[in-house]
Amino acid sequence: MTKRRNILPAHVREIVDDPQRLSALHEFLPRDLGKDDDFDQIAELAAVLLDAPIALVSMVDAEEQWFKSCVGYEAEGTPVDISFCAHTIANEDGNTLIIPDATKDSRFSNNPLVTGKPGIRFYAGVPLNVGGQKIGTLCVLDVAPRKKPNDSEVQQLERLASIASSLCSAKHGDRLRSESEYRLRHVEARHTIALEVANVASWVWNVRTQEIESDEIMNTHFGLPEGSHPTVNELLTCVDPEMLPDLRKHMNATARDGEDLHAEFQVLEDGRWLMSRGSVYEFGDDGKPTLVLGVTMDITQSKRAAENTKLLLRELNHRVKNTLAILQSMAVQTLRRSASTQEFTKAFSGRLQAISSAHEMLSDQEWTTIDFHSLAERQLGPYQAINPDAISISGANAKLGPDEALGLGLILHELATNAAKHGALSRRDGRVEIAARHSGRGKSRQYVITWKETGGPAVSHPDSLGFGSILIERSLDKVIGSKVDVKYGKRGVRAEVRLPDRPSTSN
Repeated sequence: MTKRRNILPAHVREIVDDPQRLSALHEFLPRDLGKDDDFDQIAELAAVLLDAPIALVSMVDAEEQWFKSCVGYEAEGTPVDISFCAHTIANEDGNTLIIPDATKDSRFSNNPLVTGKPGIRFYAGVPLNVGGQKIGTLCVLDVAPRKKPNDSEVQQLERLASIASSLCSAKHGDRLRSESEYRLRHVEARHTIALEVANVASWVWNVRTQEIESDEIMNTHFGLPEGSHPTVNELLTCVDPEMLPDLRKHMNATARDGEDLHAEFQVLEDGRWLMSRGSVYEFGDDGKPTLVLGVTMDITQSKRAAENTKLLLRELNHRVKNTLAILQSMAVQTLRRSASTQEFTKAFSGRLQAISSAHEMLSDQEWTTIDFHSLAERQLGPYQAINPDAISISGANAKLGPDEALGLGLILHELATNAAKHGALSRRDGRVEIAARHSGRGKSRQYVITWKETGGPAVSHPDSLGFGSILIERSLDKVIGSKVDVKYGKRGVRAEVRLPDRPSTSN
C-alpha cells in the first residue's frame, strides 16, 4: 500500500477522516452508482454562471476525491492530499472557499495541480451538506487567475450547491424506497410461494361489510369455482351444518370482542377439514374490530392421521388382550404336556418367539397387513441359516391381516419344530417345500398354502395329539372360513392351510 503523503494540514485531515462524515458519504452517494445527468446539469450551470472552463461535483473520501460530475476536466479523481475541496469542507471562514490565484496562496502554491497539469489558478468551491455532514463540493476552476466573484454570483453558486445537496438526499431516499419495494416484492413472492406449497389460503375479513378478500386457494378449500369472490355468508353455506354453530360462535367472539379466531370445521363439497386462524388488524373509532387478517389451511391429512392413530390404539388394545389370552392358554397347555421344566422352557420359548416375530412385523406395518412370504421367511429363517437348501418358499404372495398372520406364524413354527424333531428337517437330505396359490373365484376364492416334507423318515398319525399338533389345527380358529388339514404319510408330513381370499389377503 502506498504511504499517504501528509500534505494536508492536521485540522483538514481530521475533518476528512471524520468517521461520521465518511459514513454519510458512503451511505448517501456510493461511488459505484456511476455518472448522473442531473449532477452533470448542475456542474454545467456552475460553469456557465462563472464563465469558467472547469466545474466539478466532487466527493471527498479518505484517500481520494472523486468526481460525480465533471465539466472541462477528464480525470475521474485526484488524491485527497492534493485536493482543494478537502480545504473547502474544512473551511472555518464560511461555506464558500474562493482562491483567486493559487500561485499566491501558500496552501496551494506547491500543489502538483498548480505546478503541473491542469495548472489550476482560480478555485471557487461550496460544500455539499448531506445528512448533516459535508461530503463533497460543487466547485468551479480556471487555469488563469481571476477576480473574486461578486456577491450575486457567489449566492447563485451556493444555491446550486444546495440543489446538489438536496438531490443527493432525494436520490438516496429513492434508492431506499426502491430497495425496500424490491425486498418487499421478494418477501411477498416467497410468502405467496410458501402459502401455495403449504396449501394455505390468506384472507382479510371486513367485519362491517361482511366482505372477505382472499386468494384462489380459498375457493379450492371451500369447493367454489375458480375466480369466485364470495362473501362471508356465502362461505358459511359451504360448511357442514352440524359444525356451523360452533364456527359462528368463534367468529362472533372475534367480531364483537376482538378475540383471536381459531376454528376447525368440515366443508360439504368433499368433507375436507379446514382450520382458520385470524387476528384483528384494525379497530374503528368505537373500539370495535373492523378488519381481521387470517389464514385457512387444509388439515384433512392430519385429522385422518389422528383418526388412524385412534383406530390403531384401539386395535393394539384388542390385540394385546387377545395375545395375553393366547399366551396364558399356551403356557398352561405347554406346562401340562411337558415332562420337565427344561422341556417347558424350550417349547414355550419357541412358541413365544413365533408370536413375537409376527407381532414385530405387524407393528412395523402399524397393524395393517404383512405379506405371507416375509412371514414365512422370518419364522423359518433359523432353519434356512443351517441349510439354505432345506426349505423353499414359492408361489403366489398375499397380504395377511393380524389374526391370519399370528395364526400362520404359530402354525409354521410348530410344523418346523416337528420337522426338526421327527420329520424332514431331522435329516441332511430332508426338504420342506412351501407353495402358495389362489384358488376359486368370487366369494369362494381362497388362498391355499401347502407344506410338503420329503427325504425324511416315514411318519404316521399320532395316537394322541400333542399341544403342538393342536396349535397347528386350531391357531386359525379366529379366521372365519379358514381350514387346516394335516396328513401324516410314509413320505412325510403334508399340511394344507386354506384362508378366505378377502381384500386383506389379495396381493
